[in-house]
This record gives sequence, C-alpha cells and structure tokens, in this order.
Amino acid sequence: MRMARRWIGIPYPDYKNSVVEIETNDIRREPGKNFMKCSITVTKQDIQQALENILARGTQTSAGLPTGSKRLDRILEGMHKGQLIILAGHPGIGTTGLMLSIVGHMCLSNNIPTAVFTLDLSREQFLERILLSQARIDLCKARKGNLETSQLERLQQAATAMSGKPIYIDGTARLTPEELTAKAIDLRDKHGIECLIIDSLDKMLSRDSRLLHRELFADISEKVRDLALRLTVPVMMLCDLDFDLILSDEHRREPKLTDLGERLIIERYANVILLLDREKYYRLPDDNYEPNDRARIMIVKNDKGPKGEVGLRYNDKLSLFEELG
Repeated sequence: MRMARRWIGIPYPDYKNSVVEIETNDIRREPGKNFMKCSITVTKQDIQQALENILARGTQTSAGLPTGSKRLDRILEGMHKGQLIILAGHPGIGTTGLMLSIVGHMCLSNNIPTAVFTLDLSREQFLERILLSQARIDLCKARKGNLETSQLERLQQAATAMSGKPIYIDGTARLTPEELTAKAIDLRDKHGIECLIIDSLDKMLSRDSRLLHRELFADISEKVRDLALRLTVPVMMLCDLDFDLILSDEHRREPKLTDLGERLIIERYANVILLLDREKYYRLPDDNYEPNDRARIMIVKNDKGPKGEVGLRYNDKLSLFEELG
C-alpha cells in the first residue's frame, strides 16, 4: 500500500491530531437573515481511509456481496452496503425463484448471514422452496409426493447442509416499514446479518391508511432505503410489474421500467433496479417461434456503474435460473 501511495504521489501521512477544516453556508436560512456558518471537520484519517478503499478495489474481484451470477457481479461489483436493490418482474415470471438462487449462494454457499422477510410465502413454504431448489428437485413431483429414492437422498443432503447456516426467515404477513425496521435491527444486533431480502413491496402496508397507491409505494421505498443505510447492509426488495400493461400490447417482447406503473416512484429511492425477462413468457406460440429457456436480467438503473444485461437459462421444472455456460 505504501508503494501505491508513492506511485500516485501521495506521501504516507502523519495524521496525528491533524484535520482539514471546511466551511459551508447553511442554505436553510430564513430570508433576510445572515448566513449561518457551520464547520465540517474532515480528518486525514478519513482521507486516508477513502484512499485505501480505492486502492483496495484493484485487488478485489467484487467490492460487494456476491449474487451467484459472475456476470451480474462484474457489472454491479456485487451488492453494496447501504444499497436498495429492486428486483422486479411480471407475475409468474420467476422473481422468487431468482431470489432463492441468490439467497442460496450467499447464505448456504458463502455463509453470509442473511435475513429474509417473506411476505408472499409462509415461512414453511419458503423453507420448502429453498430446500427443493438446493436439492434440484422438480416442484410438481414434490407437491404430489412422487419422489424417487435418489431424490429423497438429495433432499436429505440439502436439509443436512442447510442446518446451522446463518439464514433467518420471517414469515409475518403484511408488515409495515416500522415493524420491518424493528425486526431487522433486532436481527442485526443479535445475529449480525449482512444482507436483507424482502418479498415483496406489494405485500407491505403503511401505518397511514389515507395514502394513495403511489404515495404508499413512495413511503415504503423511502423507509426501506433508510433502513439499508441505517443497517449498512444491502437490501434487496422484490416488486411486481403491472400485467395489464403488456395485455394491451400484443407486440410486447420484453419488460419495461414503465411497467412499474404507480410503483415507478421507487426509482427515486433505489440504487439498482433489475428487471427479469424470459423470452417464453412474452412470446405467443406461432409458426415462427419455438419456446426456449432463454432469460436475462436487465439492469435498468445502476448508480455505481453501467447498465446492461446478463443472460440466464430458466429451468422450468425446478423454477430456477442458471448462469449460461
């Protein structure tokens, strides 16, 4: 690190008791009154820490938590502390399946303490889904109880591997942001969670019943964003896209940001917005089209870097998304 400092011309500082003083004007003054002076103190330790953060990135493959998709992590540089990440898709396209893959990779493969607030599924249903996904078992067969011996063995192995992993699941339905905040802070203090998953925005409530839909989504999104900053962990929140908007467009081939409808206000608060696309979902069968397993994550907002897309393969039987080889 000392060599890096010399190379860019910054000496190794002796920053004992040294500060940089910056004066700014308080713009929230009342008309006709003098500027109020405030002093913001920046220590050389702060400057040195910022420098080391920049230099350290050259030795890291990802600055944030991994999602399990190397291509997605390359663009986003992982999921960062304090970020609000929105994962949105039309009903039935598989956002919960993608979320399960991310949770499995972070918590079960990398032992990253993760809290999941599953407002869409019960706690028992969520546990079944993640066990089946880890065991790679057909959901329809599992629901009917038609499992072969080899599948039962894989399921038992998945259950054994999952035991003791740092995953915390809350299945409380219709949470308010205030209730979510209290629960999340408690989990952080007791278990040191490093990531928070919420499924989903559409299932949350506000204490103010007078809010219209757009105001409700704004209120929830702002408070969830503040929670991410308060906990200094990445928060991923799932969100539905409006189905009515694609019914009116017979030529539609992909999701759009405007499909958020009244939820579009969340763009103001989100750091990253991901749209889930499956070609088969939008295409009507015809003589010129054969259904396939192609899917992608569309990165339509990324305040830390470029937008783009990541190709995936959708396994219909397992309801899981897999990275292309």
